[in-house]
Amino acid sequence: MASGGGSVASLWTEVNRCGQNGDFTRALKALTKILHENRDDVTALHCKIVCLIQNGSFKEALNVMNTHSKLLHGEVVFEKAYCEYRLNRVESALKTIEGAAEQTDKLKELYGQVLYRLERYNECKSVYTDLIRNSQDEYEEERKTNLAAVVASMSQWEDTPPDEVLYLLLQEDLGLPESTYELCYNAACALIGQGQLTEALNKLRQAEELCRVSLAEDSDVTEEDIESELAVIHSQMAYVMQLQGRTDEALQLYNQVIKLKPSDVGLLAVTANNIITINKDQNVFDSKKKVKLTNAEGVEYKLAKKQLQAIDLNKALLAMYTNQADQCRKLSSSLQSQNPGHPRPVLIKVAQLCREKQHGRAIELLQQFSDQHPESASGIKLTMAQLYLVQGHVTKACDVLGSIEEFKHKPGMISALVTMYSHEEDIDSAIDVFKQAIEHYQSEQPGSAAHLALVREAANFKLKYGRKKEAISDLEQLWKQNTNDIHTLAQLISAYSLVDTDKAKSLSKHLPSPDTMAFNVDVDELENSHGATYVRKKAAKVTGENLPKEQGQGDLKKKKKKKKGKLPKNYDPKATPDPERWLPMRERSYYRGKKKGKKKEQIGKGTQGATAGGSYSRAKTRKKKKDQTDFFDGPLTEDVEEMLARFQQTDSVRFEHFAAIWREMGLSGVFEGIPSIGERKRFCRITLATAMKYFLPPYSYQIRVGGLYLMFGFYHTQPVDPPVQIRLALKDWAPVQKFLKNSADSGHHDVVYIYQKLDAIRAIHYTAMPHLLTFQKQRKQKKEPVCAKFLGRTTAVQELMSADVLEELSNIESQYDNLKEAAVEVSTQVTVAHLDFTARLKDAMSEFLTWQQSTFSGESKKDKDQEKPEQAESSSRAKLLSSIKQKSYSSYQKAPKSRRHRQAETAESSGSGAEQVQEATMQRRRPPSLRARTWRSLGVTQEESNLQRWLLSAPPTEQQESVMVKRTNQKPR
Repeated sequence: MASGGGSVASLWTEVNRCGQNGDFTRALKALTKILHENRDDVTALHCKIVCLIQNGSFKEALNVMNTHSKLLHGEVVFEKAYCEYRLNRVESALKTIEGAAEQTDKLKELYGQVLYRLERYNECKSVYTDLIRNSQDEYEEERKTNLAAVVASMSQWEDTPPDEVLYLLLQEDLGLPESTYELCYNAACALIGQGQLTEALNKLRQAEELCRVSLAEDSDVTEEDIESELAVIHSQMAYVMQLQGRTDEALQLYNQVIKLKPSDVGLLAVTANNIITINKDQNVFDSKKKVKLTNAEGVEYKLAKKQLQAIDLNKALLAMYTNQADQCRKLSSSLQSQNPGHPRPVLIKVAQLCREKQHGRAIELLQQFSDQHPESASGIKLTMAQLYLVQGHVTKACDVLGSIEEFKHKPGMISALVTMYSHEEDIDSAIDVFKQAIEHYQSEQPGSAAHLALVREAANFKLKYGRKKEAISDLEQLWKQNTNDIHTLAQLISAYSLVDTDKAKSLSKHLPSPDTMAFNVDVDELENSHGATYVRKKAAKVTGENLPKEQGQGDLKKKKKKKKGKLPKNYDPKATPDPERWLPMRERSYYRGKKKGKKKEQIGKGTQGATAGGSYSRAKTRKKKKDQTDFFDGPLTEDVEEMLARFQQTDSVRFEHFAAIWREMGLSGVFEGIPSIGERKRFCRITLATAMKYFLPPYSYQIRVGGLYLMFGFYHTQPVDPPVQIRLALKDWAPVQKFLKNSADSGHHDVVYIYQKLDAIRAIHYTAMPHLLTFQKQRKQKKEPVCAKFLGRTTAVQELMSADVLEELSNIESQYDNLKEAAVEVSTQVTVAHLDFTARLKDAMSEFLTWQQSTFSGESKKDKDQEKPEQAESSSRAKLLSSIKQKSYSSYQKAPKSRRHRQAETAESSGSGAEQVQEATMQRRRPPSLRARTWRSLGVTQEESNLQRWLLSAPPTEQQESVMVKRTNQKPR
């Protein structure tokens, strides 16, 4: 027993030492030995639980606590609640804390964290306020940071008044100064929740400076660490800029955060979601990539419920924009089940139905939701009215708008209803709208500016449509409010003149006199003002020379002389003018159209009938297609290579493994988001050509199998009817057949079946060229980059067969034999490795290399032998062509000008013509150049070349080569 007690004491010493050094793994081993001696040691169990928590084994620690719950009682309440909290069992952690017998400070700290995760911010604020006021230790600054985060969350996710938020931030006893970048950041988030964007942006810049200064003091922190820490601040700054409408700057900051690849999945999800909201229905290809970041594991534990709800709504909208109707309905139905009273999922469903032209079904869905949830019916009814207007049912739209009690008496709603009723010529209903609104303001806000403005508009509307009797009460009410309003008084007198002339006369006494009304009116300024229809001419000054004439002469008016019209230059007075001269030329009876002739501008290169305009438009179209092809090619190649890389890791060629990866990556959705049919067809051709690229050499066998499976998948998922076929060129026929033969010999029946399936449904188009050819289209062939990691290793055996490797294997084999002989019992009974393993392996590798060399050298020799007949055939064809040219050119004789009208004489023989051409060629040879003469004078000799001149008209002789080459003089240097 004494020795046992000594060993336990030494084990406890080991536990104490490891705990101080932070080596909890070794401490666990010592505690396991202690518990082996005494299973009911409560202290050892407690220490073991702490070590497991420190190592991150929360589930194992929780299992230990549950197993020994009777023994431990209430001593590990904090540890149990903490493990449940870290395992995201927040509700269980809350029950554990609330069931504790005593609320210690550390339990209160954990209680605040749990309440914050459950979004019970008011209770969380009370817990942290109590902790800050009643405790003083080194964790005070962290508690203040947490309290500031709670206040910011209350400002953003709850309808907390701004005064209360400001009071919480400025309480003196709490002391929440903005001395650290965390506190400054939380204060900025609180300002964002209150809508003070400019102040929030300034706070975020201040937080950025504080963060840089505080982290720069630590020498171990690199620039990358600083940028990673600033990522959350930059993302929030981009959010503020986005709210301010500065989307370009916001997008730049968002992309900067994404490139850093921060470890916080919540930050990545929020940033990606905000980029999707900026893209909207544009750049959906980028949005679909960003959506993947919002699906990371653990995002639901990092974000608030409203943030997760916003992300799900944006996913549904993106599915709608990419024409994924089923996915959109599925997501919106899931959102509606989670939040039955929220109108946005229903609005997304309605938008999808409208895209499908099902307006009636959309209106029924809106009506059903408004009946079930009248508290959220305002926005729903506005959407219903819009749909009715789209269908042309104005009266139904007015009825729906009139049923919205919340907006019924708003000026905008009244204006909309009056306008729509006027459009339908229902003046009585429009007047009823004014009447109800005036009665509402008369009871609620009598005499207010809105009330009087509404009365005036009602009076003007009634006067406009001739309802002067009905307008009298409104005009009297306006005039009583302001008896100095002459305009209203004039309208009232005009209305009474049709009903009660005596009343009109009595009211007219209140009008000011003409002199008073004309007082302070500048007539000249009024006449010269913009819009004056009559301007009085000023009388000219009378001088001695311009005296008025006698009465008889003054009454006579001067007659204007008519100018004689100009006649055309070729006018013939004797000829009868053309009666159709006023009609356009093409409408005249004798017009026969323009003569059909080719213009000089139309003569040029191109196909028959091509014009310059047509060539330009086609060139523009080709350029557009090329740009789209280049745009799609890069991202598609990345996804395809990622797919093939994952397939390569499986180390299998089975189709079921490929199909599992295909479904996991969702490659069926690559065709979504392309609205135009022409672009869809071009993209289908691009996808099939990309898959074909990996089906052909020089890639390894497994990658080529993946390329075949990709072609099969893309062909059957393309949204084009009829489907685009896979082009297989003539030059690729031999490698494909060899590939199929190797697959059949190796027993890979999946591969052979997939190819035969494509061939049976005529998915493969066997062509002469891999791409479509265009007349006179000269474009440099694009060199496709080869992915090096997909290439097969043909030299793997050669790399293995080296002296070092074989020597090492021989040493291992000898060491194994020595160890085996040392054990007498084992030496004769156990044989794990073959005898002479190294020698046998060397012989096998040599045999394989010999077979590989003979096989491939035989194939290359066979290819060369196949090329020789082609070369011989081309040589004989060249000789025949040369003889034909010789006969043609030798029979031509140029006649003098005086005899060109006569028929030329035929040459007697072809041989004489050839000799004449050779003699003429020798006569036309140029004299030696200055360099040649200089070398000749210096005695320098030059090598004689056996090559003859390139004579198109001379037949080849016995001394000449079969292929004619242009002569080049080689000079010594």
